[in-house]
Amino acid sequence: MDIPCPYRHVHRGRTFCYLAIDERRYTTTEVVPLACATCRVPGILAEHACRHLSFGVEVDEYGGRLTAEVCHIACEALVVRLFDFHRCGEGVCEHWEGWERAEAIEKARQTAERDRRRLAEERRDPDSEEGG
Repeated sequence: MDIPCPYRHVHRGRTFCYLAIDERRYTTTEVVPLACATCRVPGILAEHACRHLSFGVEVDEYGGRLTAEVCHIACEALVVRLFDFHRCGEGVCEHWEGWERAEAIEKARQTAERDRRRLAEERRDPDSEEGG
């Protein structure tokens, strides 16, 4: 049996992803096995398990099908978006620190919860944006 993704969680019988970005019309935080199978995060963590990596995944809905084809990755230590990992790794980057699973999951959970609350508030009061 496959090891479950550390960022996947269950709520009221549905499966969700802590890393999912729900900011466009056809994105969702809900995931199904196909969405998880198309996600790059587990493979990246297997090779580049640095605690400074920050992930975001766009889970897109197309005709009832969910896929995670867009993955955003940034280094929090360098404050830069990453498109490859040639400067990332133990002995390669001076900021590299081993990924602690529990810490990373809790951080992602807190971020997802904060984002969920922010989006819920924006949906309740769309005219409350700053500067408007």
